[in-house]
Amino acid sequence: MATGYLSPVLTPGRLKIKVNRIIKTVKQQKNLKFDAIACRGLSGFLITPPVAILLKKKIIAIRKNKHNCHSDCVVEFTGTTKRYIIIDDRICTGKTLDITQRMIRKHVSDRAQCVGIYIYDYFRSVKGVRWSVNSEYEIPIFYV
Repeated sequence: MATGYLSPVLTPGRLKIKVNRIIKTVKQQKNLKFDAIACRGLSGFLITPPVAILLKKKIIAIRKNKHNCHSDCVVEFTGTTKRYIIIDDRICTGKTLDITQRMIRKHVSDRAQCVGIYIYDYFRSVKGVRWSVNSEYEIPIFYV
């Protein structure tokens, strides 16, 4: 049995539940239009690909650290994006969300807009946060 913070995505049954919850929540947002899903770190890399495949969206993979890595790329992405969502395991300080958005503006498109944040490990997150505010607009946060 998987333990620790990765257990929701390392246990096949739990991963399937999380993926299905994210997809259901995304589809409930009828006016939500996006062409890519961004993730950062191992937990994001484990859950984002199945969600992206099922939703037919591109993946923006952001490394936490390019040190001790076989690639010089901090951001892995092919193509362009105008609107994207972020999938992450939790919110504590907002640092990951801020870095993810900055890295996308720097390495993908300075006009790309984050249109939603999907948090799949609600119980370990700071509760009550409903909007992430950057300098231009509010981003809705969904706990799934």
